[in-house]
Amino acid sequence: MEHTTSDKQASTPGEPTPGPWHGQGAVRTSRTRRQRLLDTINKFSTEVLETMAELNRGAMDIVDECTTNRAEAEAASTAAKSAESRLKKATDSVKTAEVGRTRFGQERDRLTGKVQSLTAQLNELETTVTQEPVHSVELQIATSNLKRAQGALEETEGSISKADSAYQKGCQDVEQATAEIEKWGRIEQGKDRELKEWLSPESERLSKELESFKTLQGTLSTNLDVMRQGLKDSWEGKLGDNSIFLERLSGYAVGPKMVAHPGNWAPVIDPFYESQVTLALSQDMAKFHSAVLQRLKAQEDSARREWKKGVQDIFGPLPNVLPPPPPPMTGHSGSVNSVAFSWDGTKIVSGSQDKTARVWDALTGEPQAVFVEHTAPITSVAFSPDGKDIVLGSSDTRITVWDVLGVRIKRVFKGHTGGVWSVDFSADGSQIVSGSHDGTMRIWDALTGKVQRVLDGDLGPGGAFYSVIFSGDGSRLFSGSNEKSVRVWDALTGEVRAVLEGHTSSVLSLASSSDGLQVVSGSSDKTVRVWDVLTGKVLRVLEGHSDYVWSVSFSRVGSWICSGSADKTLRVWDASTGAAQRVLEGHSDTIRAVAFSRDGRRIVSGSYDKTLRVWDTTPPTPRGSS
Repeated sequence: MEHTTSDKQASTPGEPTPGPWHGQGAVRTSRTRRQRLLDTINKFSTEVLETMAELNRGAMDIVDECTTNRAEAEAASTAAKSAESRLKKATDSVKTAEVGRTRFGQERDRLTGKVQSLTAQLNELETTVTQEPVHSVELQIATSNLKRAQGALEETEGSISKADSAYQKGCQDVEQATAEIEKWGRIEQGKDRELKEWLSPESERLSKELESFKTLQGTLSTNLDVMRQGLKDSWEGKLGDNSIFLERLSGYAVGPKMVAHPGNWAPVIDPFYESQVTLALSQDMAKFHSAVLQRLKAQEDSARREWKKGVQDIFGPLPNVLPPPPPPMTGHSGSVNSVAFSWDGTKIVSGSQDKTARVWDALTGEPQAVFVEHTAPITSVAFSPDGKDIVLGSSDTRITVWDVLGVRIKRVFKGHTGGVWSVDFSADGSQIVSGSHDGTMRIWDALTGKVQRVLDGDLGPGGAFYSVIFSGDGSRLFSGSNEKSVRVWDALTGEVRAVLEGHTSSVLSLASSSDGLQVVSGSSDKTVRVWDVLTGKVLRVLEGHSDYVWSVSFSRVGSWICSGSADKTLRVWDASTGAAQRVLEGHSDTIRAVAFSRDGRRIVSGSYDKTLRVWDTTPPTPRGSS
């Protein structure tokens, strides 16, 4: 007898009344595996359709943006030409006013000389007129000439004043027109750059993506429809003709007995088909999300190129030569356990065995502040993304957040029962993660100091989290401990997503790439390992240190890794090849901490020799070199 869909999905006696899951206290609907698969197929189908709709909207938006961009560039060009016309008129006015000022100035000088001459003549006549009456007529004539000359001089002075005003007004008009030309030219150049370097390539990329996703959608939709129909059928119905069922037999054939006695085989073939659908659906979902990931990666690369070009266009290129690194920084009376650059690279914070933390000027090496409050060594330090706060982890089990400028404690986090080995800010600065010798990790609200989640690593007696960090994109947490592995956690749910195994001793330090897709680990097994977070595979094993690798850092720019070791050296590695680019020597004892500046051009290191050192990532170029 053929089962119907309603037969398959009928509720069993005593089954809870179907209804949505509304959270704690609500009645949960129980689903069979078949029902769960159907729900997943429907949700996945919706996701595919929404992605296609988003791609279509994005393609249309880019076309509209291209049109708008061209119109704005043309409008800027027109405005610039209008400003150029005004500049020409203003320049001509300035020249005319300048010629007038020169001519009137010459006339003023001539009239001034004439007035002076007539005044002297009149003075002479006034002294002789009483002696010789005949000079009375000459006096009258001289007086009349003087008045006329004075009037002409006054009129010329007025003309000069007007010419000066015209000149000043012309200069202002020239300055304003020049500024407008520069402004509209910059706008036109920016719009043209945006169109050529981002919008047009983005439009082409979206078109290719859309075509690729359309093909993928066609395949997925067909597969999903077949899966869905098969789940609504049974082996006694049309399931035997289902293409997913037949294609996934991998060479096995449907035997005559199965066809002749469907009722006998249905109880085993129906759940077998469910396993086939689970496999096919998982592979299709992986294929789809892989395509989405590739799309996001392409977007990231495009945005990074656009950002880099924009930075150079607006702010100009970085200076080719930085000032020399400062001399070794001294001041701590104990070993330096942890170091970090501020986001803008102007400050360095260090935590020490002497129970203090210090902030230094990254360019001069001069101390700027000392943080004294903890009753045990400072084991870990980190700057907030905005550079206003620092977080300190200590062996006294406490965590403190300090105002950098005010040199005052803002919050104290209590909860760990063992020393705090590691602290880190999330990418947005809203959370702090800590790892402790008590075998737990804690996620804290950075603003309130309240614990949001406690993560138990099941590390066993004496277990400790030596290093805990947020991924560069903030979506994951990474932890290193004495269990010799790296754990990948979901930052939102606190669930372990992967365990990366390969080290043969404790993982002492971790660092994430800026995109969160790679993590680097340093271990007491003397190696550095680079991991692919998505696959869990080790990409590189970096060997060269002869002792514990206490600290690692991943540059946000390029693919550089720095490691610091008990062998007293730092090594700079190319993460893409695993090759050691430089070996930096100078410390006289174990290097306990290393950190890149955000621009990747400098490294700071802290050592058991109680000093900090700043290093250039690449050797300075000799003067005169090309």
